[in-house]
Parts: sequence; C-alpha cells; structure tokens
Amino acid sequence: MGHKITSQYLQNARYSKHCGRKNSVQKNLADYRWDTGLRGFGVRIYPSGNISYCISYTTRSGTRKRYVFAEYPKIPLAEARALAQSYFIEIAQGNDPQQAKQDLRQEKTFLEYIYFYVPMISCMSHSMTNIIRWGDVYKTQFF
Repeated sequence: MGHKITSQYLQNARYSKHCGRKNSVQKNLADYRWDTGLRGFGVRIYPSGNISYCISYTTRSGTRKRYVFAEYPKIPLAEARALAQSYFIEIAQGNDPQQAKQDLRQEKTFLEYIYFYVPMISCMSHSMTNIIRWGDVYKTQFF
C-alpha cells in the first residue's frame, strides 16, 4: 500500500516490525514505504529510525533492483524526488544507476597500481625502489 510521502509524513514515520507483510514480526527487516505520486520512489526506514530515499526499478534484463541513494533530512524531499526522476530517466535510457557504483569498487587502488607498475619501471630507475618501500610501509600501516 502506498503513501503520499510528504515532509510531514517523513517527520512522523517510524519503523514497523511488520514491514507491510502480514503475520511477519521479524526484527531488522527493511521497512519500505512507497510513494503514490511518483511510481518507484520511496523511503526505507531502518530500525534505528534513520530514513533513506530509494527507488525500485527493473533493468533491461528483467532484474528487479532497489537503490538507496540519499538520506533524510540531509537532502530535502523535493531534491530527492528530482534525483529519483533523473535516475528513472537514466534507467529508461538503458543505464543502471548501481552499475557506476559497482564499477568504482572494481577499479584498482593506488597501491595496486604501484605493485603492478613498479616492477616494470624499477629496471629503468633506481629511485623507484623508494616508492616500493613507501608502498610496503603504507600497506603495513593501513591494511
């Protein structure tokens, strides 16, 4: 069942253990509330009381996905609706908003570049050994 999501609605929204499911009283289930005005736009309410804006969409391959993209009240409701509409336009063009985020996770880190390229370059310059040493120090302190 949908709700007209307004600022007043978000101020009064509380997490529900039932999460819209009958006879379900499990803890920490996602509590999604969907807007009646903009199809696919909604909010996720966490057990902690935090609220995030989200969209529900289907990719061209037929996979149903949900994408949580901003937090309330850091981003006002009107701005979140505009962001959701821009995501829906992106989806209609065949793009997946989550794919860019996943692609960033797959990119190499600076340290991975060092360990990949330094062996090739080290034969050309002795100063590159300092970079390798710095990489080892960085790796032991931060990983």
